[in-house]
Amino acid sequence: MLVLVVSSLFLSVFTVSVFVCFRNWYFQKQRLDLRESAAWGFENFSKDLRTARSFTLGSVNQVTFTVSPYETIDYSRVFTGGIWQLIRTRTLSTAPVTTTTAAVAANVSAFTLQYFDSAGTAIPTPVAAAQLANIRLVNGTLSVQTTVLGNTETVTQRTQLRPRNL
Repeated sequence: MLVLVVSSLFLSVFTVSVFVCFRNWYFQKQRLDLRESAAWGFENFSKDLRTARSFTLGSVNQVTFTVSPYETIDYSRVFTGGIWQLIRTRTLSTAPVTTTTAAVAANVSAFTLQYFDSAGTAIPTPVAAAQLANIRLVNGTLSVQTTVLGNTETVTQRTQLRPRNL
């Protein structure tokens, strides 16, 4: 009888411990996935923007630029599939015109851009067509957010980029 009581007590403590360990593992995995999503999305954005040759659109949460005479890239925050995502759209204007769209970050709570000229003066957004050629520096902020087990986790990435080909 004593062995049965001790065994059931040990089994209940073991079950609770395993449950807590799996819950913590799941929480940490979700946090890591969130951080990786933000880092991967912003890394792609930064890499593409550094190759910009000219800008065709500059707003607070969307930017479009050309990287070659035949290739245009657009980044924007879009609500699709029930969540906010950072979407990359690449358009090749060769015959036939090819457009590819991909989500580079999910659960995007904010994607903001600021534009500056060569003197470091802020250019008001949306950037007027006459001012697009003056963009020399872009400050970007990407925030992704998720709720796991009742806790809201937000990861924010910031960057300051100078396109190399301008």
